[in-house]
Amino acid sequence: MEIRERDMLLLLREVMEVAPAYVRAEISRATDICVALEIPDARPYVMHVHDGIAELRDRRPADRPDAVLKLPASTMVRMLLIRIGPFTAVRHGLRIVGGRRPWKALKLQSCFETA
Repeated sequence: MEIRERDMLLLLREVMEVAPAYVRAEISRATDICVALEIPDARPYVMHVHDGIAELRDRRPADRPDAVLKLPASTMVRMLLIRIGPFTAVRHGLRIVGGRRPWKALKLQSCFETA
């Protein structure tokens, strides 16, 4: 059974609310990865892993993300739940469309425990 993309937007919002609880306990406090998310039909979000925590919030004009990812909600949900990796996500619509250090986006998924 396939979930419609519109419904995945609702699921994504819930997953993003609990994602900070799944930050790996052993993650270095020196880790600093900021990724902006552009998801069709959703507000722009920022996911920032720093000081051993994850912050997920609406994007602000002053944000300077390391990478800007454009992807469908369904792909982001699968990535946050660690059902697919970044290379499989590319086949499902993930695109890196900007940022100062776009290679950091590849490390983002390793900051979270498997849900």
